[in-house]
Amino acid sequence: MLIAADRTIASCGAGSKKKPTPLRLAWVGTADPRRHLLIRRSLIPNDSGIRGMAFCRCFAPKLP
Repeated sequence: MLIAADRTIASCGAGSKKKPTPLRLAWVGTADPRRHLLIRRSLIPNDSGIRGMAFCRCFAPKLP
């Protein structure tokens, strides 16, 4: 379960309509310390009233 401290709000620059795109981001650790999950959710609904959400699996390779 994510708590408020695990989330942040950030803008990733201008969107397709040249407006700022505020996003809620969460970085979640897994059992493997080198694998994480990045969750991103738009704070502004699209024309259909839906807020977009995306999940990205992240991997940090071991450094030599």
